[in-house]
Amino acid sequence: MKKEEWLETCRLIGEEATREIMHYYKKKEGTEEIGRGYGGDMTMLVDKVAEDIIIKRLKETNENIKLVTEEAGIVNIGKGKPDYYVFADPLDGSFNFKMGIGYFGTTLAVLDAKKNVDIVGYTKNFVSKSEYYAMLGKGAYKNGDRIYTSQKEAPEDILLECSYKANFDSIKKITDVFHTARHSRMPGAIAIDYCKVASGSFDAVIYAGSSRYLDVVAGNFIVKEAGGVITDFAGNEKIYKGNKLAAKDLLVCGNEKIRDYILGKKK
Repeated sequence: MKKEEWLETCRLIGEEATREIMHYYKKKEGTEEIGRGYGGDMTMLVDKVAEDIIIKRLKETNENIKLVTEEAGIVNIGKGKPDYYVFADPLDGSFNFKMGIGYFGTTLAVLDAKKNVDIVGYTKNFVSKSEYYAMLGKGAYKNGDRIYTSQKEAPEDILLECSYKANFDSIKKITDVFHTARHSRMPGAIAIDYCKVASGSFDAVIYAGSSRYLDVVAGNFIVKEAGGVITDFAGNEKIYKGNKLAAKDLLVCGNEKIRDYILGKKK
């Protein structure tokens, strides 16, 4: 499949998942826990609904795919060796959904299995219905319009996330950044946070602690295609080891000047 065809598949997933998941929003039925997912978290009914849509749509492509997803884990689609890897978090921001906070969606990354390179990244906010995507070498987009990251020299508007695995030094880094920013928010859906940086709405995302590859791989790709930079808190850009996230404490910035400002390389 061409990049454009993969993007259309992702958009179909986003459209159907939005319709089905929002049907359950703020209803007790949707938050019913039905088991424990591959990642170790409890699976709500809506997590499974969104994942089933992804699996169904990927099967319709008639491609050989290795899908790595939040609930089911590894799902092999097709009959041969995978030509594509797809990494998906069917419902990023599940806790927000459960608590009635309108900031959650789905995120997918499509990689060429032979070259192990991203070809399409896609994220959709189910509540606002905004969709963000990028294709290799084609830039990043929001609702069909080209987007670019912030060109500021210092961070004014930042998003913060923190996992329970964050250590003291990581937490301190977050508190230090509070003093440099005018506005700080902690929305609770990292894939959408990345897209806010890609579109220039926010200057940086500071993530203390551990995340997962499937949560951030699409967002990383979208941010980079929009002109941004991603490192750990030490400034290392090599955050992957194969198809795994090797780094903790992620710093997602609109440009190098913002990154250097946060890291203390520029006063």
